[in-house]
Amino acid sequence: MTDFRIVISGSDDDAESLWDWLRQEPGLRGRVNRRTLPPPAGSMGSMVELVVEGLVGGTVGTLAGQLGLALSSWLTRSRAGRPREATLTITLADGQAVTLTSDNAALAVQLLQRAPGEQRSGETVTNNATPPS
Repeated sequence: MTDFRIVISGSDDDAESLWDWLRQEPGLRGRVNRRTLPPPAGSMGSMVELVVEGLVGGTVGTLAGQLGLALSSWLTRSRAGRPREATLTITLADGQAVTLTSDNAALAVQLLQRAPGEQRSGETVTNNATPPS
């Protein structure tokens, strides 16, 4: 089974908004859980982690694509006329990670659908970057 863990660096409103957004996605309903994480050392407040669970075998690519589309749509949807400033870090169970912002949201589907062995641990994609081939 493969889980996608999504840590949201942004406001509490952003965390709540993404939580609601993903729970309403038809292909992700019933697969998204919310956890509150302790704050990083030296920080105040807590962080929210959303876990998309239950991705098995042949469904990983399909559900990763649905998750990528949902995250891309959420990130690019403006809030009160301004682009979202949230940063999403998506981590697989094996520790491979991708960081998404509104600047590179269009890459979400491509990055999440890549075969797990192709992603490198700690991989971060920045503004206008393209994933390695």
